[in-house]
Amino acid sequence: MKPVADTLAPELALHDWVLRHSGNALLARAAASAARAEREGHACAWLGEDGMDAAQLTALRAAPWVSSDVADAPFVLDGAGRFYLRRNAAAEQAVAAALQARATAPRVAVQGQAALLETLLPGAASAEQRSALAAVFGHRLFVLSGGPGTGKTTSLLALLLSMLRLHRECGWPGLPRIALAAPTGKAAARLQQALRSGMENLRARLGGDAAWQAALQHMPALQASTLHRL
Repeated sequence: MKPVADTLAPELALHDWVLRHSGNALLARAAASAARAEREGHACAWLGEDGMDAAQLTALRAAPWVSSDVADAPFVLDGAGRFYLRRNAAAEQAVAAALQARATAPRVAVQGQAALLETLLPGAASAEQRSALAAVFGHRLFVLSGGPGTGKTTSLLALLLSMLRLHRECGWPGLPRIALAAPTGKAAARLQQALRSGMENLRARLGGDAAWQAALQHMPALQASTLHRL
């Protein structure tokens, strides 16, 4: 385990550098908060939660090194009091733009997914799951949510396997790129274990169906990681 002084060294160094070059103690404090937030896995620091009041935030916005957007200033402070190192603000905006582009992209027509999902999620009890997943095909972005035990992992496995099989049946080269990630390492391990358990159950149930077995063979190569490692 690293000593506390070593762990805090990056934010202390940034604090001292900003103070020395800007002469602004408030800015140095905010910069250290942003560096600490980055070390803890966050894109920004919420300065209100760090004890800064409205007057201090107003003063900080007027500082020459602070911008309200990703410009030439090294720090970004938005209207909600989120304070960023510029690179993190730029990265967050790039992710938002990519998600927006995917969400608004035209849907691609896909055929055959209903029959595949019927095989993986049979019976009347799974009808709602099948209907929801069938609507996903052809979209570049979707969000699947639900509480514990609501079938998210089962739905995800059915979706991935169906996509892999359709990819092969359409004659597209190679295999689609699939990345599995979760907020924490522990959650990533649980996700991977749940998928492996689901695959074993499906492998036994699908028997000698060569097309499904080919899709299943690709799944063990998937390794879940944390979002920060993507």
